[in-house]
Amino acid sequence: MNYSFSSNWILLTLFQGILLLGLSSDLPLAAALPTSANETDLSALLDFKNMIVQDPNQVMSLWKDSIHFCNWVGVTCSSSNGRIIHLNLASRRLGGPIPRSIGNLTYLTRLNIANNSFHGEIPQEMGRLLRLEKVNMSYNNFGGNIPANLTHCSELREFDIMFNDLVGRIPDQLSTLSNLVVLNLGANNVTGNIPAWIGNFSSLLGLSLPLNNFQGSIPAELANIPNLGFLQVYGNNLLRVLGLAYNRFGGELPSSIANLSSQLRILTLGQNLLHGSMPSGIEKLTELTNLWLQGANLSGSLPEVIGNLHKLEGLFLNYNRFSGLIPSSLGNLTKLTRLFMEENRLEGSIPSSLGNCRSLQTVNFSSNNLEGTKPRQVIGLSSLSISLDMSHNSLTGSLPPEVGNLKNIMELDLSYNRLSGRIPSSLGSCISLEHLHLEGNMFNGTVPQSLEALKGLVDVDLSLNSFSGEIPGFFSNFSTLRHLNLSNNGFEGEVSNEGIFANLTVISIDGNDKLCGGIPELLLPTCSRTRHRISLSTKAVIAVTISAASILGNRIPMNAVVNKLGAIKSSFLVSKDSNRRRT
Repeated sequence: MNYSFSSNWILLTLFQGILLLGLSSDLPLAAALPTSANETDLSALLDFKNMIVQDPNQVMSLWKDSIHFCNWVGVTCSSSNGRIIHLNLASRRLGGPIPRSIGNLTYLTRLNIANNSFHGEIPQEMGRLLRLEKVNMSYNNFGGNIPANLTHCSELREFDIMFNDLVGRIPDQLSTLSNLVVLNLGANNVTGNIPAWIGNFSSLLGLSLPLNNFQGSIPAELANIPNLGFLQVYGNNLLRVLGLAYNRFGGELPSSIANLSSQLRILTLGQNLLHGSMPSGIEKLTELTNLWLQGANLSGSLPEVIGNLHKLEGLFLNYNRFSGLIPSSLGNLTKLTRLFMEENRLEGSIPSSLGNCRSLQTVNFSSNNLEGTKPRQVIGLSSLSISLDMSHNSLTGSLPPEVGNLKNIMELDLSYNRLSGRIPSSLGSCISLEHLHLEGNMFNGTVPQSLEALKGLVDVDLSLNSFSGEIPGFFSNFSTLRHLNLSNNGFEGEVSNEGIFANLTVISIDGNDKLCGGIPELLLPTCSRTRHRISLSTKAVIAVTISAASILGNRIPMNAVVNKLGAIKSSFLVSKDSNRRRT
């Protein structure tokens, strides 16, 4: 009996020893012991859940005991051994620290928790995730140092920790990550020199290191990376993207910038403290597809040679102090899709040559000193599908009927100019329109009935004009409408109390003295039905009388008109008197 007990105890002890030995090694025991291994993964997930302190979308409430953890939101398990291989909780608005037990997810190959509010230090235990291939922890609030233990993650190909609060140097231990294809460390507080050993990463395609506190020079060894195509630090013969935006660079842009790589595709210099004009020779960068100078504090006139950048797709010159005329050569940029020139001091007229840019999707000329009429070639550019903003200028003339070509546009803003005349009925063809701003002009006449077709409108502002007639009833039928401003016009008649007109907080009709009715909160006078009918009948009879005479080609003597009006007045007096007798 005793011998039997001892034998069983010895066998059990040996088994436990073997098990502990296996768990302490790198052998994949999950396949042989799925229950124990899966419990380890589950425990790590529960630790992760318990550390969450911010979860407005209640994502963690979906991690329930009644559901197998492999079916939890953001979790993917291997079909062969049931171990967790992917954890994707990007953009879930989660917040909290990352538990050290994340290092127990030893089969994890992809970790994506970008665009959240995670904080604290990145656990050194992540160095135990030997199968990791892709890590994205960008756009969070992580602090502390970059974990040196990641040196053990030799399979790592993509590592993105941009836009955090990391400090310290780039650990030299990471020099062993020779399989890296993408390394994004930008927008942190990393210090020291850019390590020369990054030049040994022969597989690297993208390197982003901007917005840190690096010192010293950019190592020449970076030029040894054979296939580098994206670099967000200055200097590389193979440079295709140069991003120097959001810094505090000062001084003038040197003309030598035109001697950058002939392969340069994207140049971003915005949000700096530069001064002076656009550098001469910019036209030499003929491969540029995007030129981003937003908020760079530049001044002077725009050179005509900018029209030589035939491959430009995005031109961002907004929020500077550029002056003078808009170059007509912009019409040569036929691949242009985005043109932003707002908040400058540009003057003169908008060149009609822009009508050649038939790929344009969004244009913004707002807040300049532009004048003259709007070119029909531009206002009717059918490719515009996002927005056309010419607000806050001194444009004159009427809105041409070509505006009806903008069938796909979502936003049209012509506010605060000196535009006049009637709104063309063709505006009703802009069936994708969501935001319509015509306030602060001199438009007159009635709102065309054709606008009834714009059923997707969300925001409409027609205030500070001279519109007249009744407020169109179709506005009350627009289920998507969230804001309607008709104030300071000459509208008259009864205001509806249905649809958007039932909500005082989203409509504005002040400054229209001839309105009546509506919901009580509007404090408008009660409509006089009899007076309203008489007024309409009077207008109708006069219109019919004059129109009939016009059609027959007759000249109407003034005394005949006076007699006709007298007869109309008498008939209404009789009608009014008979109404009194009935009551």
